[in-house]
Amino acid sequence: MYKVIDISENQPDGCIDFEKIKESGVRGVICRAGYGQYSEQKDKCFDVHMRNAASAGLALGAYWFCYARNAEDARKEAEVCHEIIKDYDLNYPVFYDIEGDTVRYMSDNGVTASADLISGIIEAFADRMSELGHSTGVYSNLNFVQNYFDDRVKKYPLWVACYPENPALDDKYEVDGFNTVMWQYTSTEGNIEGAPAHLDVNICYVEPEGAIWNTQDTAAGGAESGTSCDTKYHVGDYVSYSSIYTSSDSQEALKPAISEGTVTKVIPGARNPYLINDGTGWVNDEAINNASEVQEDNTSFYSSKVRFTGDTNYNGVPITAYFNDDGYDVGEINGDRAVLYHNGDLFDAVRTSDIELI
Repeated sequence: MYKVIDISENQPDGCIDFEKIKESGVRGVICRAGYGQYSEQKDKCFDVHMRNAASAGLALGAYWFCYARNAEDARKEAEVCHEIIKDYDLNYPVFYDIEGDTVRYMSDNGVTASADLISGIIEAFADRMSELGHSTGVYSNLNFVQNYFDDRVKKYPLWVACYPENPALDDKYEVDGFNTVMWQYTSTEGNIEGAPAHLDVNICYVEPEGAIWNTQDTAAGGAESGTSCDTKYHVGDYVSYSSIYTSSDSQEALKPAISEGTVTKVIPGARNPYLINDGTGWVNDEAINNASEVQEDNTSFYSSKVRFTGDTNYNGVPITAYFNDDGYDVGEINGDRAVLYHNGDLFDAVRTSDIELI
């Protein structure tokens, strides 16, 4: 048994010292990835929280808040959740957070919540997540579990919230009939050094799965803007490959629809350490046929601040938030595609015709 905290944009960047909370006995952090069925509903602090937690050597997890009104909504939520978390190697199942606000949203939209509907929504989300390569757990409070979860939900790991006045932390908290893997026992009396008092604190009963990275270079997202160590290829290398994988630890080789691209992230020690084009897929040394440095088109943009002048990213998705006042750094250019960073965080991939020197 060990402590895990869960956080969101309600705990803004800077309010948690991740090194100190680790020294206080916290071993894992579960970050809200977002809510609903649109990418714009991504948690504003998800990436920075994940990066900071990984840098401190903490186990990583993610949760998604449910606003689905039916199974189709739940599948859409799973798909956008996948897009946000897919580049992270998680140590826990992805938890689907479904509780009172879910029911309120249903009611506001003319839908009557029931155990049959709620349980069907959970199952639809979990099934779609499984198709996308993720395992799913469920988070809720004890009252909601008892009133809205039917037998279908018992097959998923349960993370339950219940706040007794004097929690017996040395005893495992269990909900009858469920595989209780984590217990959230407080949101106000965590007593975690390095974190605010008002913080969700949990006792976890399962060991983290997979590798736990503990340096900036191997933290999820931490190697995107620099060179990684102990690998044959590095961020910025342009490679062609004969097979591709859906994740950094997948063992199933697929035939790629796109057979060349730029290495945009490296996880040393992973089975498939190289992420291609920020999401095409993952490859390893055996899959790569040859490599060369990225073509140096538009090299005047490198090591310079640029302004974004367009309104969509490279794939045509609208961009609604800009940081033009202090500009962007160009982390990669490949042909007409430029990857922009803002204060060290990945912003988006855009067309070079939509950027200009400041």
